Amino acid sequence: MRAGKLRHYITLQLNSTGTRTVSGGVVETYTDNFNCNAEIWDLRGREYVGRQQIRAGVTHMIKMRFQNFNASTEITPENARVSFKSKFYNIEHVENMDMRDIELRLMCSEGI
Repeated sequence: MRAGKLRHYITLQLNSTGTRTVSGGVVETYTDNFNCNAEIWDLRGREYVGRQQIRAGVTHMIKMRFQNFNASTEITPENARVSFKSKFYNIEHVENMDMRDIELRLMCSEGI
């Protein structure tokens, strides 16, 4: 993995416990967990095919160096998202490339 391509400085945010509103809805809140350099690829116009399934909702791929997380900060689609500048990316799938603990690829959809 070449460092020169990791030109985007992203923030990984973890989902905190949701708070209930007066009307009974749940408001999800995210807290910044750590920052790192990454490469963000726009996949629009293509469909990402993974594990024999077509993932049409995936719009971006984020490549980053492997991070050694403990169990409480594990990246999963349910508990994490990526923030870059004023955009948020919802994580749809996490791949540890070749299970070598060198590179992580986050398949994401652009969020609100």
